Amino acid sequence: FFVQDIKCIPTGLLPNLSHLQCLRLDDCINVDIPTGELVSLRQLEMLGVNFSDLHKFNSYVNSQHWQRLSHYRLQIGDQCCYDSLLYCRQVYIEHFNLNGEEEQDEGIVLPTNMQELEIINGCLPMSLSDLSPSLKNNASSDLERCRIFDCKGIEHLWSFTTTTSPVPQNLKTLVLRSLPNLTSLFKFKGVGTEGGPPLPPSESRIFSNLKLLSVSYCRNLKYLFTPCLVKHHFQNLQLINVFNCPELEHIILDDEEEDEEDKGNSIITFLKLKIFQLTIVPKLKSICTRTKAMVCPRLQKIHVYRCPMLKRLPLSTMHMDDNEQRSQAWSTALKKINGEDEWWDLL
Repeated sequence: FFVQDIKCIPTGLLPNLSHLQCLRLDDCINVDIPTGELVSLRQLEMLGVNFSDLHKFNSYVNSQHWQRLSHYRLQIGDQCCYDSLLYCRQVYIEHFNLNGEEEQDEGIVLPTNMQELEIINGCLPMSLSDLSPSLKNNASSDLERCRIFDCKGIEHLWSFTTTTSPVPQNLKTLVLRSLPNLTSLFKFKGVGTEGGPPLPPSESRIFSNLKLLSVSYCRNLKYLFTPCLVKHHFQNLQLINVFNCPELEHIILDDEEEDEEDKGNSIITFLKLKIFQLTIVPKLKSICTRTKAMVCPRLQKIHVYRCPMLKRLPLSTMHMDDNEQRSQAWSTALKKINGEDEWWDLL
């Protein structure tokens, strides 16, 4: 007997199981459970459920029942969950349209305490922060892992248009794959210009917990960071992976709106970076523009493959202090550099 074989649950059955603590139905793709019956389970601590459409998903989330759960997997889509245990608070959404085209689905309501968000095969608004009020109002403070695959419409993840622009503060893992309209990770609309909102303050540390960034098959992405973002907001990154991004030209692109202090600083530091992987990035010209150097004192592995235009690796494992002077020499962590022989000879 497999859970996937369940075709229906008799109406009125669940309310009779008043002491039920764990309910796993996330592999039951074609089973509809009325929201009222789920909400009636007052002792429930762990829930996995697959909703047949966005309306039913929103109805459950609006009930606030999820707030009493320690673990959950709330799902829309036909992917089976192969995890025998629920290990966190997960949301998985597949096949929907939220970008304003014809046959648009209703807006999505997300639980504010979710720890993991996975979005697959959808049409998104231009900014991820416009996906749901939970993201727009900066309410998803528990979000740690975000994966977005095969989605059209999205052009940037977060848009900084005010001093309180929403960004999940505790995000640790960000994985992006096959986002054909993505041109940048962040949009600074009018930020830092005369009459516009200022850049995010350095003390906000908006991505201070991010450890892993992976970007692949994003055919219109031009760059990843600006020096200001790296300096103030990405100091805990441990892994950067870029795979098959044909239009990417720079990893770190100088921003015209940088302040004079940052423009004069020739050092960009990733204190925690351990792995740096660049694979099939044919237009990549530089790691850093304006001859800046990238200092990575804990860097262990560099992988460069099929990046024919990259002729320089301005990387250093020497630790620098705030005045760009060499400070204490940390033991060299670099163990491996992988690359093609022809590319290595041209460096």
